[in-house]
Amino acid sequence: MLLVAVSIFLCSVTLINCAGVPSEFRTRAVSEERRDNLIHSSILYGILNATLEGGQEVGGGSCGTQLWALLEGVNAEELWALKALDASAAAPEAFIWGSNFWLGSRQECNSISHPIDLTLTDAPATEELVYAQPPFPLDYRVAHLNISTALQIDAKFIVKPLLHLGLCVPESCGNSDIFRALKLYSEAKAVNAFATFHIHPRVLDVKKPAISWTFLLRPELIALAISVAAIMTVMLIQGLSATSQSDCNGNEKKSSARLLLECFSLRQNMSYIFRTSTPNSISAIAGVRSIVCLWIVSFHILYYGLHYSESASLFLANSQGLLYQVIWSAVIYVDVFFALSAFLLVYNFLGNIELQNEIQGSNLGANVVLFGKHVLHRYVRLTPALLATILQTETVNQFMQSYSSFHISETRDFQCESSWWYNLLYIQNFLDMNMICGGWTWYLACDFQYFIVFLLLLFIFVKSKALGKLVFAIVAAIFIPLTFYTLFANDFTVRFDAIFRTLNIVYAKFWCRMNPYIAGAFAGYLMRRIVKDDIKIKRFSAVFAWGCMGMLLLGSLSVTYWRDLPSWAYAIILAGGRVAIGIGTGVAIILCHLGHGGWINSIFSHGAFQHTQKLTYTAYLLNPLVIFFLAGVKEKGVQVDNAEQAIFFLAVTIITYILAVINTLLFERPFQRLSDAFIVKRYNK
Repeated sequence: MLLVAVSIFLCSVTLINCAGVPSEFRTRAVSEERRDNLIHSSILYGILNATLEGGQEVGGGSCGTQLWALLEGVNAEELWALKALDASAAAPEAFIWGSNFWLGSRQECNSISHPIDLTLTDAPATEELVYAQPPFPLDYRVAHLNISTALQIDAKFIVKPLLHLGLCVPESCGNSDIFRALKLYSEAKAVNAFATFHIHPRVLDVKKPAISWTFLLRPELIALAISVAAIMTVMLIQGLSATSQSDCNGNEKKSSARLLLECFSLRQNMSYIFRTSTPNSISAIAGVRSIVCLWIVSFHILYYGLHYSESASLFLANSQGLLYQVIWSAVIYVDVFFALSAFLLVYNFLGNIELQNEIQGSNLGANVVLFGKHVLHRYVRLTPALLATILQTETVNQFMQSYSSFHISETRDFQCESSWWYNLLYIQNFLDMNMICGGWTWYLACDFQYFIVFLLLLFIFVKSKALGKLVFAIVAAIFIPLTFYTLFANDFTVRFDAIFRTLNIVYAKFWCRMNPYIAGAFAGYLMRRIVKDDIKIKRFSAVFAWGCMGMLLLGSLSVTYWRDLPSWAYAIILAGGRVAIGIGTGVAIILCHLGHGGWINSIFSHGAFQHTQKLTYTAYLLNPLVIFFLAGVKEKGVQVDNAEQAIFFLAVTIITYILAVINTLLFERPFQRLSDAFIVKRYNK
């Protein structure tokens, strides 16, 4: 009887083990050939084989037992185990071109323990595949490894590429257990998935990509929530207490509390943002600013997308085509923002006769106070939106650290925990580019520093025109050649490895970006003289100027295509080209404003651009966050595919627009109005 009972028991175990597998796949033992194939093709099977069958202890208790069950399940071709194998890493295509995201399928791994529904009519075999259940919960982990191999192209990108391995393993195994098993596997001498390309790996870490409720207790998220709640409360109070349609411009006798509340009027601020006309302004600037902002967004998609590209080197190789140079040239056309900033500063300052009279009639002490008021005015207008971006950047960064399958390097543009205060002082451009909180905010630091320098020059100019012109000439004579020398001394070219190598030296430093600001300031002065003296521009001169600017545009769009020029040539092109772009931007604005713009002015002055230009500041601040988030939450890397890039660009643009509207309403426009009411206009009165 005992023998019969044992036989019945063994038969029942066999039936149970084979129940989930169609008959054509059932085998009692794994063949040596199949075992070798699995070791070579599957990271997970190789780990299980190298550690368990090699007699190594990986995880104690249930972890070790369940790893053994997973190995036996694969050998017996049980469906749940094969699905775990299928959801785990395997060597992908294009490894030689830098394809290091061997992530498997996070969704498939999660669906093994938590099946997803697939309703079909009369498809039992398919239902078996969909609903095959494991005897214990499985969980998705990602391991990050440093690798060395002579069989992968290294594009010298600023962030060293890491190998990402997605593994579907028992939930009972801790990250340390998986780390130890993977370390044993990577050190094994037997043939494995790394052997084909002679990969020498070193395990860095293992993470479980998931978000927990403790994320809600992050200080930056709490600070952001409190800020939003406080501003919305003020908006609500203003809405409930509003009795008139008046603005917070300080022109009426009102209490400070009433003025403050009116600056947060949601109705008035929304009306301002969505207004398609901007009276008493140079309307063509709206189109230039909006187009360049969109241009920079497309550049950011290429640049930050490199972090998540399925094949970074192949991505860079494809982007060397002539069409992509239009996008890459945005690194040059960010100088248009500097030129516009300087143009408006000088043009508006020289048009403010009341302010100039006040400067001329004041002593040194009073002018120092007045100068400080104007610096504070700009600081208050810019900083709330920047501070909100810092909080949002660190919030997104912490979310991605927990949830994303990708390795978020500590030397990445999104780390704000230790360097955020540099941004509030507008000195972050003196940091290493990789250590800036929001690496793209280097522009704000440079622009604020240039504003202070040229505001001082304008104060000097009002006091003494001759001295002001002399100091301006000295500044130009120093910084234009200094830009050339910095580029030439560091052997700068537009090859990708040279760009990445010199990024910290030439890209965002104070002394390398002033050229377009100098040119824009000169153009603003020229515009004010033309308007003041009522100088008429002849048609021939206007046509000739437009022709020159067209040639400049074509040349600048293709400058990154010619990669074999010597470094001295690039130094001349960039140092002189930045001046030319600044002058060209200013001349284009002058011609449009004085009636010589034709259809170009009609485009630049379109009502849609009058709306979008009011969002360019927050859109510039937020678009890298949108790219970071959308690319980082993907199950796979970004494909080297033009169609996917176009769809991604569209998604980033739409989401950035929506967030820019919200952030402008909350963090920019109210504080612009506060500064106008309490710092400049009230003081001037």
